[in-house]
Amino acid sequence: MREVQWIGLGVIILVSIGLIFLVTQQSLPFILPGTNTGTNEKEWTNFQPKTCQEIPWRKAWSLEKNQPYDDFPLEDELEWIKTYYGEKGITILEAQILYNSTTIMPSSCNGCGCAEPFSFEVFVSREDAAVLAISGFTYSKQGLVNEVFGR
Repeated sequence: MREVQWIGLGVIILVSIGLIFLVTQQSLPFILPGTNTGTNEKEWTNFQPKTCQEIPWRKAWSLEKNQPYDDFPLEDELEWIKTYYGEKGITILEAQILYNSTTIMPSSCNGCGCAEPFSFEVFVSREDAAVLAISGFTYSKQGLVNEVFGR
């Protein structure tokens, strides 16, 4: 009788793992870098900076130029995103900055880790989107809306 219970528990665990795998496949692309998918699919991905978090391309600029991080030239942000990831073998086809008026700052969140009132979206190949997911990018529905409606 105990054997049947253990087998039942094992089946439940395997089914649960399978469901988790399916859910994650829907929200993040799971394509290994360098894998030829045989398609030219492109995706919008989003990077949502958090307070007290250094943005990678701003930090790279700071180190390269030997300048304080806070002196980053915001007017060149999109070019620096393309340059930073281009040096890592990721081709940014398009980039944009989104300003989120629904992100309430600073009264609702006073510590580190709060969402900034802006985010960065990049349009990349599906392969590159998978690599960017490791760096904190997520699939973006806003970029898809912009593409469909020509915004």
